[in-house]
Amino acid sequence: MCVGESVVRYGFTRSTTWTTSGKSVADIIAAEPRAQAVLDEQRIGTLKPSGPVRVATGIYDDIVPHAQARQLAVDWCRKGGNVTYAAVDLPNLGDRILTNHLAPLLTDQGTAISWLTDRLEGEPAVSNCWTMPFQR
Repeated sequence: MCVGESVVRYGFTRSTTWTTSGKSVADIIAAEPRAQAVLDEQRIGTLKPSGPVRVATGIYDDIVPHAQARQLAVDWCRKGGNVTYAAVDLPNLGDRILTNHLAPLLTDQGTAISWLTDRLEGEPAVSNCWTMPFQR
């Protein structure tokens, strides 16, 4: 099953519908310390990135919530990471139809490619962590 098919089929389904108990997958994992420990070890944001990173997020993204992506940037900044954060501020284009996820991705693509090209050409990234308290 490809990512697109998975999103269409399961993207907005609550995990409580997948279990016989009606508990969410998160609740089941939280009740199993070993499973929770494995997931905790893999949680992105727990370690300082070894190189510069760019985090861009649509403020109305309903696939990867904006607050979650922003928190990742905040976490990395607190660890001393070289983070370039960009909130892509577009109007809400409709919930649950992927537009709030895809439109920011497409809108930001040129900036993202330029940022990556600069890194590959050896230009240093300038962190904007100091702006995080002022950004959405």
